[in-house]
Amino acid sequence: MLLEGRHSLARLLRTTVKVVVPLTLLAYGGLWAYRWTTPDAGSLLYNKIGYVLSAISIFVAFRVNQAYGRWWEARQLWGSLINESRSWGRLVVTHFAGRAPICRDLVMRQVAYVNILRIALRHGTAEKARAMMKAQVKRLLPGEDEAIVDRSRNVPTQLLVAQAATIEKALSGDFESRLVWSKLTGVLSTMNAAQGGCERIKNTVFPAGITHFTRFMVWAMAPLMTFAILGASDRYDAIELPVVILVTAIFVVIEQLARELQTPFENAPDDTPMTAICVTIETDLRQMLGDQDLPQAELPVRGVLM
Repeated sequence: MLLEGRHSLARLLRTTVKVVVPLTLLAYGGLWAYRWTTPDAGSLLYNKIGYVLSAISIFVAFRVNQAYGRWWEARQLWGSLINESRSWGRLVVTHFAGRAPICRDLVMRQVAYVNILRIALRHGTAEKARAMMKAQVKRLLPGEDEAIVDRSRNVPTQLLVAQAATIEKALSGDFESRLVWSKLTGVLSTMNAAQGGCERIKNTVFPAGITHFTRFMVWAMAPLMTFAILGASDRYDAIELPVVILVTAIFVVIEQLARELQTPFENAPDDTPMTAICVTIETDLRQMLGDQDLPQAELPVRGVLM
């Protein structure tokens, strides 16, 4: 996640060069095309260019709104995982205060759960990802939980199942235990729903037709506008080309931003800061257990918090 006020000048320059140079070439392409056609063609396009820009604006606005909606939902889901993890830790520490092994097991499995969910969303279930999951389980829960990674297609879901099984074994059948069971399983259900929302965003591809069409149209604006403006004025001024490039660059940058926001779990600068969130959850839950050796807070690198 890019932090406010921490944008790198080098990143800004790279982005500017990647946009301005191709747009300049496209604008000169429009100039070349105008010289090889009749002025009437450019004049006709100039009369219609307002309609073209309006249509492109609608597509770009729709694209940004949909992409931002996916990005913001992802951040909300991980925000709910923070809240539910804290609730889980509080309930477990309160109700199992006199049973340290079970208490630690339930709390540390929750820490493992959010870390493994992060790995699954960013890296999938390939061999490298499973090795990373095993490392997290070994760090936090050495023992039989390591086998869950090997035998499960969806490791985070099976960790929640293991949580429910541990609670079932630890509680008796009296009324008070049933109340505790109800509270804890309610938290598990909420986390399961948040996980499902993240998986839906991850696995639902943004419609390719909208993506490709919008990208094509914003890049096509440079030669089209150059062609149209020259057709209206019937002469070439030094200021016309920079104005065309500036206007087109605004649309291109907005479209690129939408492309980055639509995939909030891909390890890109604008993604959900899942690593930092996992560190926050681990710190809070281990403090509830009374641990002193807490993880270091995740720090931004070049203005990016992962």
